[in-house]
Amino acid sequence: MASTPGDDQSEQPEQNTQQGLLDAGQSVATAVQTTLGPNGHDKMLVGEKGKVLVTNDGARILDRIEITDPVGQAIARAARSQQQAVGDGTTTTVILTGALLSSAQSLLADGFHPTTIVDGFHRATDVARDRLPEYAVSVDRTDEVLLENVAKTTVTGRWDETNTARFAELTVSALQAVGFDRSKLGIEAYPGGQLQESELVDGICIDMESSPATVDDWGRSDRRIPNPRIAMVNSEITIEKPDAVASVTLESSDQAEQFRDHEQAVRSKIVATITELDVDVLFCQKSIDEPIRNSLSRAGILAVERTRQDQFDATCRATGATAVQSVDQLTPEAVGQAGGVRRRTVGTTETLQVVDCPLETRCSVLLRGGTPHVAAETERIVAECSRNVCLAVGDGRVVAGGGATALALATELRSAARSVANREQIVIDAFGEALEEIPRVLAINAGRDPIDALSTLRTRQAGNEPTAGIGSSGEGREMIDAGVVEPYPVFDRSLAIALDAASMILRIDDVIETTATERGDAADTTHANDHAGPDTGGYPWAISH
Repeated sequence: MASTPGDDQSEQPEQNTQQGLLDAGQSVATAVQTTLGPNGHDKMLVGEKGKVLVTNDGARILDRIEITDPVGQAIARAARSQQQAVGDGTTTTVILTGALLSSAQSLLADGFHPTTIVDGFHRATDVARDRLPEYAVSVDRTDEVLLENVAKTTVTGRWDETNTARFAELTVSALQAVGFDRSKLGIEAYPGGQLQESELVDGICIDMESSPATVDDWGRSDRRIPNPRIAMVNSEITIEKPDAVASVTLESSDQAEQFRDHEQAVRSKIVATITELDVDVLFCQKSIDEPIRNSLSRAGILAVERTRQDQFDATCRATGATAVQSVDQLTPEAVGQAGGVRRRTVGTTETLQVVDCPLETRCSVLLRGGTPHVAAETERIVAECSRNVCLAVGDGRVVAGGGATALALATELRSAARSVANREQIVIDAFGEALEEIPRVLAINAGRDPIDALSTLRTRQAGNEPTAGIGSSGEGREMIDAGVVEPYPVFDRSLAIALDAASMILRIDDVIETTATERGDAADTTHANDHAGPDTGGYPWAISH
């Protein structure tokens, strides 16, 4: 039946609003989809002050670009939610959200109501998450091959095969040594070397750059202190200063001498307290008065100042030392012990390594990189790698990567849709088409024709290869046999978050600009639909509609 002019006028604004919202959501997905998979490209982010960051991590890209559209901001928050929950899968989540919005756009054009689409998407997600365990493979912490495959999948596309295999082995070995407890694993990156020089160290590696004088006092050659007694002080070691502004008037040379004697007596008491406890190494989280440090050095005590807080806390736990607020609080019970402390130069950085810790087994992965940027990016990748391995061990399951699981679930949804009698059947089928966007993007990024690639994969999955997906070369491969696997929670969480993001956007029928003051906006930051944008770090890219 033909609509009346009045109907056109009432429906057009709402259609235009929804069209703009869906377009904005899809544009965010387009911005990161070229980074997906082993053949994904990097993005170069250039800040206002010329700071350059090269990365293919979807979460980092979305955190650093300026997204002015509120829908784009909502999707970016969904990506951050994925990152915070499981630490990986942000790009997949964003791409799947964009694909769902694209499917919804077609459904709206066909006359489907947003509520029908949202209900159908929820039903499809429930089916997909229910069927997902059927495609999972059990993993055990003793299965080094499978765990290394999880690590390799995480870093594939970042390095060549040799370095990928090496870092996967390093990561799994380090995690096995600490019982897959990431809190006991230190990951430290040092520029000035090759990736191949990265290694695993038994113990805690403490950066000494903030305490150069200590290293000079100890000498430039390598040295080891066996079975050291270790004291930990969490505040500045110096002569106490008055809280209020005060002045001292010295009327004679004798008074000046008495003042100096008093300061020397205070310093001597501090040194004596430490010496009487037979301490070999003193770690201070803040600064140490230079005369005190020199006196300790002459007494054969290694004083380490400005120790990084995480390394300070780790040393306390591993050695059994109790951190005190002042030297006066040190007791024999507060002193810890280790099998050894040794100095080592890594690249251009002086380090101390606390080894053979009695209370906790600690490991440190020492990463190298030719430039500070390469070293920092390597540290980020290995941290992500270790997180995925622990996630797989904790859940006990992995699923095939390369888009294989997404394509298999799309087939499951088409089968499930046939049993639905109402219009939701078409919506469920549309959800399946959205899932196929993941292998489609992987094929495009590998330079393959997506139509041919998906057709071939469907045929192989219908046969005896239910986990066939897009390999690193772009050709179809059996993913489990190829070692392309990811933790089960990563994909499961992507399904849930993409559904939430798409549903929220589909429920919006209008965008209203408010006149609230900045104070009023700030007071409402906890509202579920607040669209305040993140700190972009000065990166002047904008995605807006």
